[in-house]
Amino acid sequence: MPGDYSGGMEVLVVDEEGNIIGKTVADKDGKFTFNKLSPDEQYLFKLAEDDDLLNMIIVDENGNVLEAAKRLIDGKYRYIRLNSEKNVITLINEVDEVIKIAENENFVISKILYDYDSDAINEAAAKELDKLVLILKKNKDIGVELSSHTDAIGSDKFNMELSQKRADKAVEYVVTKGIDKTKIFAKGYGETNPVAPNELSDGKDNPIGRAKNRRTEFKVIKLK
Repeated sequence: MPGDYSGGMEVLVVDEEGNIIGKTVADKDGKFTFNKLSPDEQYLFKLAEDDDLLNMIIVDENGNVLEAAKRLIDGKYRYIRLNSEKNVITLINEVDEVIKIAENENFVISKILYDYDSDAINEAAAKELDKLVLILKKNKDIGVELSSHTDAIGSDKFNMELSQKRADKAVEYVVTKGIDKTKIFAKGYGETNPVAPNELSDGKDNPIGRAKNRRTEFKVIKLK
């Protein structure tokens, strides 16, 4: 939040009626994070300090700038996540919330982690995939592409094959839970779609970046 700013300021997410949906506190640099907001078309932010000089910049989990939130006349800030150019899908999530997402929007399944050179689905991964199963059962008109990504350790060929095996295993698990195999698709991307640098600017290894790149994602597809 560039501008004159005092650290520790409370940041609220509110609905159109002013009801509080979530709250957090900005750090000394003005940065704040909301980790559990349900996907929606737009968000309204309210700051504890009303200062015309404060700006709000929205970034993704990797620090990439998405856009500046628009300051409204009442001091709130509006961030439109889904604009009119995107095909919006309304669905029910695993806890029966109505959410809105963009078709082909990627979501990281954070707890699907693998041992080195392994495609086995562990207990934590199974719990996350069970949530996806519930979403597919509640929404008959959607399909899902489940994709797997690796870091840059190993050859291109090895990583592509490993990521496809991991995606296939995840899809197999979902199908065993009663989901029609025509509704879920597996795609391995290997190391081709990194979200963070695998190396630092000096050429040294970047383990934090590599960890971000080792991920499983899904995107929702509207079935015809």
